[in-house]
Amino acid sequence: IDPTNFGLLAARNFKWEVRADAMWNGFSLSLTYFNEDMKSGFRNGDKVNQLLYKDYDEQSIVHSELTAPPSLDTTPFVQDTTLMVYSVWNNGSRTCKDGVEFVFSTPRIRPLRTKLTVTGAYFRTRYSNSEPELYSPSVVINGEAYPYVGCYEVGTQNYERDMLNTNFMFDTQIPNLGLIFSTSFECSWFTGSRTMPYSANPLYYFDKELNRHTFTEASAEDGVLAHMVRTANESIFRYYRVPFAMDINLKVTKTLYDDKISVSMFVNRIVNWYPDYEINGVTMRRSGRPYFGMELNFKL
Repeated sequence: IDPTNFGLLAARNFKWEVRADAMWNGFSLSLTYFNEDMKSGFRNGDKVNQLLYKDYDEQSIVHSELTAPPSLDTTPFVQDTTLMVYSVWNNGSRTCKDGVEFVFSTPRIRPLRTKLTVTGAYFRTRYSNSEPELYSPSVVINGEAYPYVGCYEVGTQNYERDMLNTNFMFDTQIPNLGLIFSTSFECSWFTGSRTMPYSANPLYYFDKELNRHTFTEASAEDGVLAHMVRTANESIFRYYRVPFAMDINLKVTKTLYDDKISVSMFVNRIVNWYPDYEINGVTMRRSGRPYFGMELNFKL
């Protein structure tokens, strides 16, 4: 079986956004809403194929009379068929993103020589399949592999992520000393995730002859076909949220030779706050480590 998909296309997306800006007496505010939808992303899709094989009757072999491996030519067999689901890369992945971004800044407060800039965003991303998903239960019927393959509209790889964060930046400049102090408060107000419900019943299913049959309510009551009904504990679709966390970062910049050289020292996560939280009765603890660095810039 050649899994090459010669019909694979380049992934394409459609994005639009709208932005509004306002300014008043040195204050400025910018709001942007965006939406991006990609319906032809790459994913491992499924295809079903029919395999023919000979099912030999092992019971017809008299083991006590064997002096060599039994001959297949004299062993009775029955021609049988099984179905195989294999993976093929296709354009069946969908990613939909939307969110709001904002930037707010104040005029520089002269006595403090400080300016405040607040940036932030809310993002939501949904991942799903844009093509049906194939699934065959791992059960044995009368000593043989399950004879049907179901085709489901909504696959199991279907989930959603969202988050809200802001960054408060205090920029203090002392020109006569050539110093710039930057203090930022990075706040992650929450991050959330959940698995979205997937199709329990298939739209249709294939039999051994690759004939397609509609899956009905009566099919769900059938003892054999009912194995294709996918059930799940409702707890896996629960929304999980990681609560507030904050990091404080410091940076000091010294300019030299008419601002042609600047040297910066910074400490990220010099102070952090990661409160504990619970998921399903389990306490989750977080921690963050500070790290240090230096920057050197030249202007010609």
